[in-house]
Amino acid sequence: MRFHKIVGIDQTGISEFTETALSAMCDTLVMYQDDPLSQSELIARAQDADAVLLSWRTHLSKEVLHSLPKLSYIGLCCTLYDGPYANVDMSAAMHKGILVKGVRDYGDNGVVEFLYSELIRLMSGSGEMKFASEAMELEGLKLGILGLGTVGRMVADMGAAFRMDVRYYSRTHHADAPYPFMELSELLRRSNVVSAHLPRNVVLLRREQFAQMGQGKILMNTGLQPCYENESFLEWIALPNNYAIFDAGAVAMDQCERYATYPNIIMGRRAVGFTRNARRRLAERVVLNVQEALTELDARKE
Repeated sequence: MRFHKIVGIDQTGISEFTETALSAMCDTLVMYQDDPLSQSELIARAQDADAVLLSWRTHLSKEVLHSLPKLSYIGLCCTLYDGPYANVDMSAAMHKGILVKGVRDYGDNGVVEFLYSELIRLMSGSGEMKFASEAMELEGLKLGILGLGTVGRMVADMGAAFRMDVRYYSRTHHADAPYPFMELSELLRRSNVVSAHLPRNVVLLRREQFAQMGQGKILMNTGLQPCYENESFLEWIALPNNYAIFDAGAVAMDQCERYATYPNIIMGRRAVGFTRNARRRLAERVVLNVQEALTELDARKE
């Protein structure tokens, strides 16, 4: 079995690594190098496709899925989250019998490297800003991790390697975690550095939580969206000696210009986890998912 038409409906970043392999699994391959600007454009791009590939930036709603009668496979060039955190209406996809696959843990190294490179520059004063009057090492700083998934654990492990005092908070306790669990309010109060690694659409930090953090703190966030209420964050970041280190993907698009006016907000100029290395890893796993999808869809016909 092979697909009739595979369409990469937005800028997935994997075309250069996948063209040969994907072409061998379909009659027609189309890989767009920009994002659709409207739902109608999205539907037009995918209209004749029985398989589509897309990044985290594009959302496939129930309305879109019902406008694509030939679609049998959705390949996410990003993580497949559950329920409301997904960028595909999973209920509608399941109802239509559309197979959906995602990719995990492909860009994590770049994220961790970015966070610690900027944190070290801030503490040592080797960058544009300096956290304290005298250069400091990371050793002994209290690091609070919000969300102990793959990236959260990598950040925690790196912090431990620098002899930081690591604690974590998450929705569930992790029995295998080598770090103590701490309730959110206490973790925010005691931590010098708070690093958030939460799913899309999870807003954990509001005015009450920022009040618990107080002054002289550093907030790091690498999720696909902000983990906080924006106005509450802006009130907090205006307090003396508070700093933020954000991946570009963790900042709402309409706030980028505003954030750029704050000298104490450090932002990556691009999605820091989307390095060439990460794009190659992502591409390899996307191709493998397509291969597996063909096998699974073929088995359904038997």
